[in-house]
Amino acid sequence: MTKLLSMEGLGTSDVTLAVTAISANLPERVSFFQELISTVENARIYTPTIIEAFGTTTDVLDFIRGLDSTALEHAGTQAKLVKVASSMAKNQQFHNALEMFNAVASTSSLSSVDAASMHALRAWCLLKVERFDEADAAANKALMLDSKCARAAYIQFSSRLEVNKPDQALQSLESLLKLSSVSEELQHAASGVVSLAIADCMKKGFREQGYHLIGRLLEVEDASSQRLVLLRRSHLRLAMTLRTEPPAGQPPVSTDKCRTILVQALKDFEQEGARTTSVDAEWFARMAWNLAVETGRNDEYDLSGALFALSCKFDVFSEGSSKYERQQLSGLLGAVCTLANDHETNLTRAKTSLDLSFAASQHTSVPPHLKELQSLVLFQLALLQRENSLGKVVDQVLEIHSDKAAAMEVMWDLAEAHGTRDDLQVLLTEVIKRDAASINVLQKAVDLCYPSDRSSDMRQLLTHALTLLTQHHESEEEQDLAIWFMTKAWNYGIEIHAAKGLRTDTALPFCKIAMQLLKLTAGTVQQPFQAKMEPFYQQLLNE
Repeated sequence: MTKLLSMEGLGTSDVTLAVTAISANLPERVSFFQELISTVENARIYTPTIIEAFGTTTDVLDFIRGLDSTALEHAGTQAKLVKVASSMAKNQQFHNALEMFNAVASTSSLSSVDAASMHALRAWCLLKVERFDEADAAANKALMLDSKCARAAYIQFSSRLEVNKPDQALQSLESLLKLSSVSEELQHAASGVVSLAIADCMKKGFREQGYHLIGRLLEVEDASSQRLVLLRRSHLRLAMTLRTEPPAGQPPVSTDKCRTILVQALKDFEQEGARTTSVDAEWFARMAWNLAVETGRNDEYDLSGALFALSCKFDVFSEGSSKYERQQLSGLLGAVCTLANDHETNLTRAKTSLDLSFAASQHTSVPPHLKELQSLVLFQLALLQRENSLGKVVDQVLEIHSDKAAAMEVMWDLAEAHGTRDDLQVLLTEVIKRDAASINVLQKAVDLCYPSDRSSDMRQLLTHALTLLTQHHESEEEQDLAIWFMTKAWNYGIEIHAAKGLRTDTALPFCKIAMQLLKLTAGTVQQPFQAKMEPFYQQLLNE
């Protein structure tokens, strides 16, 4: 063998055959090759071949232990040692692999990228034998040599997670994620690493860190990725869990953050070529609905309105007839909640939600009460937008409602709260035209007309009030209303008479209505009024 290695022009394959043959048949092969390498001048260059011949047996460890540092410094030798050590690691011979890696690390002449890969493998072995701090340090050395080494970043993350340092573990992946955002080549590797890290967080109960990692992974995920929607769902589910069950000493995830995730998910659905399904759309629609209901109960109307609107928009991408029923309700509630805060910036959002509700109603039957509510929200929106078509909207509302008096009362209250005097005048015209008003609305309408020279309008309003009170005037409240209308009618008639200075057909009808209303009052209340009113009324009749 000595003569063979001393021959000039000898090929590596020839040496390999000879080494393999000898190592298979020589009992003392380790000491034989160690002596050969140290005594034969040209033999050192064949050290990699000898190492490969030993393979992953323990003999290879005995062989390298007997070599001096100069024999280990040869680049080919180090590359072969790394290869054999890697095979040992794959075979779960972690302690043996570590000894091989350590031999290379002590005299490394590898390139920075190869050295980083070697240190990453060494860190992995240290992690597997639960030497976590050493694994962290080895991974850090790999990252210093090559910041793009995804394996080292993951191993450092895992080693820190094992010693219950989840926040530091997240830092291990941050630089990798930042690099991947500007490197398409690195994106796939980073995505795989973070996916593994998320699974580790969930397995060990670090939900907050898992939530953070999903968010970071979504930042670099391709829009056409098949798992994008799955990641969004996981992200939202974790956010909703951390919203109600935050880690001890940590603030909960805000509802607005959940809304942001939903907005991002909706953009995924709107993206051309997105890999989404109607089942996903329905799931997001329901999650948005649940959050909207809860925030509405907490009087967070702006946020609730936005969430209802999102639910409605997700249903655009779902299937089945039931989606239209959900849409008409979620769109309507979105408009209602948005209008609860009277800001001009909310009007466009409210109109969009209401339009979606009306559009959904074209595809399914609408319960009467829902249709009525839609029309009232439309009226409120018209009020806030200061539209000139308010009269048409009032007509539309009254046409839809079976109880027109109740609808008119709601509209009057809305106009008082959000409208102007001109808006109330529009309603007053409708009250007079239709005789469709409750006694409460008539009371407000009379107040709006009084004092004025609109005697014909006032007379019609008071006549309508007399009709309603004639039918129901037994309760104490109704008695009070009879006195109120009586007083208004009487005073209006007296004032007209005083202004004209003569008997007039304009004043008499009001005094007559007042006397008729007086008859509806109880005797004890009626007598004092009658004693004062009757003489003047008779005077008017005789003039």
